[in-house]
Amino acid sequence: MTYDVYMHFPVLAIMTLFVSAFLVTLAGKREKLRNVIAGAAVLIALALLALLIKPVMVDGEIIAIEVDALSLFFGLLVAIAVACSCFYSYRYMKQDDARGGYFTLYLMLAGGVMGIVLSGDLFNIYVMLEVMTFAAV
Repeated sequence: MTYDVYMHFPVLAIMTLFVSAFLVTLAGKREKLRNVIAGAAVLIALALLALLIKPVMVDGEIIAIEVDALSLFFGLLVAIAVACSCFYSYRYMKQDDARGGYFTLYLMLAGGVMGIVLSGDLFNIYVMLEVMTFAAV
C-alpha cells in the first residue's frame, strides 16, 4: 500500500515551526497570541509526526526526505520534548524581561533540530545546523 498522503508530513512539521516563528514575531507584544501560536505549532508538528508512526514504523515505508523508523523515533522524541518545554515555558518566561523574541528563537531552534533529525542528506543537515546555531546563539 502506498502512503502518498503522508509524503509531505515531515516537511510540513518542520515548516510549521519556521512559519510559526515568523507569526510569533508578527504578534508583537500580545503575549496570549504568542503563546497560542507557539503551542499550536508544536502540537501540529507533533501530530504530523505521530501520523507517520503506522506507515513508517509499522509498514516500513520511507517517507519524503528519507524519514525511516530511526529518524522518526528521534523526530518524535524531539517533538515531545519541544512540546513539553514550550508549555512549561509559558509560566517560566513570565519572570523574564526578554519575552518578546523568546518564542521566535525557540521555534527556529525547534525547527532546526527537527530538520537535522529528519534530513536525509548532508546539505540539508548543514543548513539546519546553521539555522539551529543562529537561533541558539
